Amino acid sequence: RAAAAAAATRRAALVRAVPLLQPLSEATRAVVADALERVEFADGAVVFEQGETGDALYLVDEGAVKMVVNAGGKKGGSGKEEKEGEKVVVVTVAAGGHFGERALVRSEPRAASAVADGYAVLYRLPAAAFAALLGPLDAVWSAEALRKAPALSALSPEQLSKVAAAMGRGGVKKGGVVFATGDPGDAFYVVDEGEAIVSVEAEMEVEVEEGGEGGKKKRKVKTTKEVARLGKGAVFGELALMTRAPRAATVTAATDLSLLRLSASDFEAMLGR
Repeated sequence: RAAAAAAATRRAALVRAVPLLQPLSEATRAVVADALERVEFADGAVVFEQGETGDALYLVDEGAVKMVVNAGGKKGGSGKEEKEGEKVVVVTVAAGGHFGERALVRSEPRAASAVADGYAVLYRLPAAAFAALLGPLDAVWSAEALRKAPALSALSPEQLSKVAAAMGRGGVKKGGVVFATGDPGDAFYVVDEGEAIVSVEAEMEVEVEEGGEGGKKKRKVKTTKEVARLGKGAVFGELALMTRAPRAATVTAATDLSLLRLSASDFEAMLGR
């Protein structure tokens, strides 16, 4: 019994260390930890190959795993690779680490091969098992983020999940404007990837020269002031759901920004408001 409890504690710690899963609540992460599959690999055994479609996240419990890329082989006249290139170790993931987490978000080819560096014990979380338990990852952590928004505190867990699943995805390039002060309050957002800046209009006094005698006079000029930065999982613009009032601030992309968005009208139609 003690050994089982210790293993459960290790699994929970491994899940908690995955940045992609950190926005989830402790209870949701516990569900994820219970779904992990224990797998063992001998020295040199291949966990997955570069180019294979990613279908699972791996957590390293014991040992280490090398991430290896094919540095490129010789090309034939058709442009196809005729000879395998040099194998290069780009990183070694030690106990407590993880790899392959993008498989929980989307199916795409693995960028590297994973090879056991000595005997290794891993925990595997298949993307299909995660989705069967909790739904798509984006919708799960979006629901967790929405639960923290005061404007949505009256919604039930089922309603929050419904709202999260209905959100559309969009992007704004670095420096682009999500919405500006005075724009209609017609939607709310959750930051998926990247960082956003919230700024408000402000006035400041400056001295300006007047006339030809070097006289100076103070004048008020309009400027903008940064008041907040928003990272992954942050909810903003949700007051539009209650008031439809014009935006009181401007939100711009500090980096390339991936957002989840739901219009106020869709929100009202969905919940019968």
